[in-house]
Formats: sequence, structure tokens, C-alpha cells
Amino acid sequence: MGEEDLRKALIALGERLRARTDIVVGGAGALILTGELPRSTSDFDVLYSDPDIGRLQEDIRAVADRLDLTPGWLNGSIQTFAGRPRDLTDVVALRPTPQELHFVRSELPRLRRIDQPRAARLESFLDQYHDDEP
Repeated sequence: MGEEDLRKALIALGERLRARTDIVVGGAGALILTGELPRSTSDFDVLYSDPDIGRLQEDIRAVADRLDLTPGWLNGSIQTFAGRPRDLTDVVALRPTPQELHFVRSELPRLRRIDQPRAARLESFLDQYHDDEP
């Protein structure tokens, strides 16, 4: 789904919902929706929803059927940490500022306590990204 598809899907979902619903999205879908990331995605990651995303499944599936989307086009299974090759490609496309890169580096010790292999991959990426910066 590109930016237009994401907007259409969210509008269609909004038209179906009968009660106030708050949804906070993240991941590539959020960046695509804001125009910051020029690519498509297969899903839209929910960081928070009220009511809970589980209670919205009937409406989410109905929108998927109507717009010919995958049933999980809107889901709560966001990756807790970027580290897949496409995530790292996205980081390069976003051109983080030196301050943002510093912040990520400052969080590495905490990540190491949680997931050493991912922390190592991220540190390696940051070292390579820094070396490749224009």
C-alpha cells in the first residue's frame, strides 16, 4: 500500500466505526502516510488503539474485503525494534540528523540488555552509515 491506499483504507475504516476510536500508527506506514518514506508497505502498524485493536477486527476485515487488502492490513504486531534489511534501507532514506543518530547510539546499552544480537546489528549499521554519509 502506498500513501493513497493507506489514506483510503483509513477513511473506509472511519466510515465503518460507530464509536469514537483513537488509533496511533507507527512503522513504515506512518512514514509513508506523512510523505517521508517513498515506498509502499503491506501493512499498517498500530502502536495504540482505543478501543483495543482486537475489538476492531470485524471492521478491519470488512475494509480489507472492500478494498482488496490483506486481512492484516491494520495490525498490532509492530516490530519492537527495526533491524530487518528494509528497515535499515528506510533509515538511510530518512536521512537522520546527527542528533537523532546520537540519541540512537545513547540507547544502545539499554538495547544490549534486552537483545544483544540486535544491538550489535544496529551498532554495525550505525558505524557503516556514519562511514557512508555524504
